[in-house]
Amino acid sequence: MSHYERKIRTLFALWDTNKDGKWAFEDWEHVADNLVQFGNLDVEYINALKEKWHKIWEHFHPCRDEKSDAYLTEELLVTAFKGMASAKNGANDDSRKKIIDDVTHLFFDVVDTNHDGFISKEEFEVLYRSFGIQPYKPFALASFKRIDTNADGLISRDEFLATWEDYMFNTTDADNGNRLWGPLTGETITI
Repeated sequence: MSHYERKIRTLFALWDTNKDGKWAFEDWEHVADNLVQFGNLDVEYINALKEKWHKIWEHFHPCRDEKSDAYLTEELLVTAFKGMASAKNGANDDSRKKIIDDVTHLFFDVVDTNHDGFISKEEFEVLYRSFGIQPYKPFALASFKRIDTNADGLISRDEFLATWEDYMFNTTDADNGNRLWGPLTGETITI
């Protein structure tokens, strides 16, 4: 299995929260509920979060199985993401990059719960905990340090965008985005 494929399979394993082999909207809602619970969010922010979370889901609509627009399989996600990576320098680069930029901005806004334009370590830990990454604190901290390229203790929108772009388009092991979602499938990390 290629390094890039391991990244996408890792992502699928996180997003399929009930581990039924399908990434469905119910999985996505479960993570949103966790973000609300673990982030101690106010009602106004909860409504905005759920709306943004739904928009992120909608960006993945074209990847879903033709037989059911209610879920994505692991193989469909791998195929779709490989297509994005291989087309990075192709004719569809601008439209694919726009989708990734839109999703990344929405993700950033969801995680930046205090709306200060930065993601703190605590906010980032809530994201990891919400996806069920265990143990979430050490993995979140390790990933946070990779993303915080200027080492100021905060993740800026630009740092977050650059990391997501690395994750989505870089097919080698040499980038900051590789462990955005913790250890890759089949990887053992000592913490």
